Amino acid sequence: MAQEAVAVKQRMPSLGVGVEYIVVAERPGMTFEDNGKDSYMPMVSVSLPIYRKKYDASIKEARYMQQSYKAMKQATGNMLIAEFEMARYELDRSREEFMLYGQQVTRTQQVIDLLMTSFGNGDTGIEEILRMQQDLLKYKLNEVTSIKNYYLAYARLQYLAGANAR
Repeated sequence: MAQEAVAVKQRMPSLGVGVEYIVVAERPGMTFEDNGKDSYMPMVSVSLPIYRKKYDASIKEARYMQQSYKAMKQATGNMLIAEFEMARYELDRSREEFMLYGQQVTRTQQVIDLLMTSFGNGDTGIEEILRMQQDLLKYKLNEVTSIKNYYLAYARLQYLAGANAR
């Protein structure tokens, strides 16, 4: 807005009035009237912008810059909205994964208990129990990872929302 106003002002004719003061030192050996007398020179300047294309171009440039700034602002806003939505999606996904892995841990533990009973009866081998315990550890690790991802997504949401800003 200000650049456009400046460009419009430059397009107008200008008039200048001024006085120039010149200090003149006295020159020895020269004899002429007013030797060493300081002089004043009045000045008047007039500027008529005949070639308006330059000024029209600067006005257009200022308008295009304003449009560019608006587009950049809109793009930044869209990017923030997209990041916020992605963080919210990650939060929901992490919560669902946590619930899923919690169920898997419970079911795997039940299977291990059944296998232990079956092992006591001699129907199941130790390898099957060890494989299920390995699966149980994998599910617990995934459960903890989903908790970590949940808190990371929550922190990202807080950051993007500007919560707890100091």
